Amino acid sequence: MKPYDPMEREGRASTMPNSFQSPDSPIDPATWDALAELWADDGPEELVELIHVYLEDADRLVGSIRSAIEAKDPAGLERAAHTLKSSSANMGALRASEYCCTFQKSWLAGDVERAKSLLAEFLQIMDKSREALQAECARLSSRSSG
Repeated sequence: MKPYDPMEREGRASTMPNSFQSPDSPIDPATWDALAELWADDGPEELVELIHVYLEDADRLVGSIRSAIEAKDPAGLERAAHTLKSSSANMGALRASEYCCTFQKSWLAGDVERAKSLLAEFLQIMDKSREALQAECARLSSRSSG
């Protein structure tokens, strides 16, 4: 007997891409699956739009984090890291969210060097998250047009 798939009951295939299943995926498959289920009734176009909004906000917030670290602006870093932490967690970018949490803690503890030392790793994680979500956008778009 095949496992129950709530997406399949209404004739929809799961929106979770295979690439999110790999252990090194920057996107948590369980979080993504829950998000996709929430947006299932709205169709793939709406999920694509949600991804685009997240990526636009993430770009802006990553720029704010970078600027705050360079300017040694703890309030600016805390604000940007807190916002990106939450939105990344909601999108399944849990590693990015964890880095944001670490940035918050580092600055609150006055450990400027720790935040600086993590910036390059954080930017790599954000790039990988962006690539994975863009690939998912392409997959969803081809599914909705096909």
